[in-house]
Amino acid sequence: ISSNDFHTSISKISLLYNLVGSDHIPVSMDTNINMGSVEHCCADREPKFTAVPNWSKALPNNIFNYTNQVNDYLSNLILPLDSIICCDVHCSNVVHLRALDNCYTEICNIFSTATDIHIPVTSSGNCSNNKRVHIPGWNDFVKEKREASIEASQHWRDNGKPRSGILWELKRKSCA
Repeated sequence: ISSNDFHTSISKISLLYNLVGSDHIPVSMDTNINMGSVEHCCADREPKFTAVPNWSKALPNNIFNYTNQVNDYLSNLILPLDSIICCDVHCSNVVHLRALDNCYTEICNIFSTATDIHIPVTSSGNCSNNKRVHIPGWNDFVKEKREASIEASQHWRDNGKPRSGILWELKRKSCA
């Protein structure tokens, strides 16, 4: 799913089956985007800082208010049913395409607005100096399972990607 403006800039798109690391398949795309004059973010200027949502600092009431606002706005969203139920997978009906693009934009705006209102922010510079981002709880809850998933998927791939049997089951369960 992409906006109509971005969709027209895509010149090539492909799935990278040889890079599958879990149950996700990476996508590669070539785009033609006119960026005009682009300067390096840190070239001879002070870095700019922007506020970015920091979900790890959100308190239960932040999440509650965010969820309520998103639910309220989404429940009032009028979906373009004719466009959604269109059976033509190669539909080029401008009305359908425009309606889907507008709906997508409105959904993104709903989440963005609720985030801006209810979720605490952290300043982030546009020159990160390659600092690693700390994800709260990663080592406690995710790291070991991710490593096991990668190992099971690699073992499954190395053995010809069987569609049944113990290797398939181990891979499937570790990616769940």
